[in-house]
Amino acid sequence: MLKPTIFAIASAALLTAVACGDSKKEPDTSDNVDVQATATATATTPPAETATPAPTETAAPTASAPPKPKGPGKTAAFIASNPKSAKPGTKVATALKPEDEAALRAKLDAAVEKEGEGTAFDGSPVAGRFKQGEVIELTVTIQPNKCYTVVAVSNDGITELDASVIVAAPIPGVPAQTVANDSTTGPDSTLGGGGNCVKSPIPTAAPATVQVKATKGGGTAAVQVLSK
Repeated sequence: MLKPTIFAIASAALLTAVACGDSKKEPDTSDNVDVQATATATATTPPAETATPAPTETAAPTASAPPKPKGPGKTAAFIASNPKSAKPGTKVATALKPEDEAALRAKLDAAVEKEGEGTAFDGSPVAGRFKQGEVIELTVTIQPNKCYTVVAVSNDGITELDASVIVAAPIPGVPAQTVANDSTTGPDSTLGGGGNCVKSPIPTAAPATVQVKATKGGGTAAVQVLSK
């Protein structure tokens, strides 16, 4: 009866060993620990907030002041020429039509701005419609303590425009004296421009005639006297 008892004990021991081997747990490796820690940190740490940059203020552009005019400004309304020329036998141009004023005034204002730095208007501008050889004239009083600039422009076909200033002598019987005469060619004329204004040789105030002539061609023309 001894042999069966030993066999039963051996069988029980073998079953116990097999059961213990199946329930044994494998230890965690270092790689598994790192993966789990990274996953935990990713799941629990919120993303950092990105600051929104404040908008940059743009300075408003500074308005620049318009350039100050060098001349006396815009010319006044046109007036008609003296009805008769100071020179006998010379024909006077006819009055300017309203529809001719705008283009002629634009040219005159531009010429006054260019040539009239530091001057003031001496009377109103005179204008007319010319046939070749006709003139416009105006009378001014020349002062001995002033100097003068004459600006004349043309339009519509005048190819040679000439200007002159004739001062009457204060002594009876003495002929008038031409103190300025245009020596240039072209459809416009300036006397005493560019700072070289015209002065009277007479030491007292004296009447003077400013004449503008359409020497070649016909069209419209205007003249403005300036002084300083």
